[in-house]
Amino acid sequence: MKKVILLAAIVLAVVFVSNDSQAQTNRFGFMVDLASGDFDETGIGALGEFKVIEKGTISPQLIFYFPGNDITLFELNGNFNYYFYDQDIVEFYGLAGLNFTRVSWDDDNGNDGSETEMGLNLGAGINFDLGKKVAPFAELRFTIGEYDQFVLGLGLKIALNN
Repeated sequence: MKKVILLAAIVLAVVFVSNDSQAQTNRFGFMVDLASGDFDETGIGALGEFKVIEKGTISPQLIFYFPGNDITLFELNGNFNYYFYDQDIVEFYGLAGLNFTRVSWDDDNGNDGSETEMGLNLGAGINFDLGKKVAPFAELRFTIGEYDQFVLGLGLKIALNN
């Protein structure tokens, strides 16, 4: 858990020290994920979105799920979002990236363990740019790997330094 908190702190530090030329397009956000597949869970998470090319961003995500008292489940995603439509208040993007999922458990009998799996993400999303700062979004992602999942993410992205 300490590693996850450290990773989240590093992502936040990168967001705030990014240079001014990209600051208007960088975003930070929060999301609720509804996962269906090898595990059916609801999770909450945070994401960043950093412009790297004119129509492309890198989007790290950290999502925590709530499967039960003795189980810990989280995933870390590193996606590349390509914006192929950006008109008026609507932005459509396709995404591809890597998924890292970790499950750990500890039951009443003293049995504990963990599994860590990697996978590939493919999906699409839409942002509704309602103003200079706030953009509600929806994202549909399919993770291909040991844990095959369809995930619907809903949330808000907030522009930084804009």
